[in-house]
Amino acid sequence: MGFAVPVGEWIKGSMREWAEELVNKKRIAQEGYFNAQAVGEMWQQHFSGRFNHTHELWNILMFQAWLSKNQSDN
Repeated sequence: MGFAVPVGEWIKGSMREWAEELVNKKRIAQEGYFNAQAVGEMWQQHFSGRFNHTHELWNILMFQAWLSKNQSDN
């Protein structure tokens, strides 16, 4: 049996600086893959505890990390 990884808490804590850099509204808008306003609202809702957007945010963070790595490799 597997176990749940507390990603939602990690992005609020030890991974917060890394995550905030990747979902920065200006960065998201410049790249043009996601709606910067929607991502920003999701981020705020997650941090306020109003909604748990762990899965959505993790997918965005992984894409952003991949994009960042692949843009710098070119």
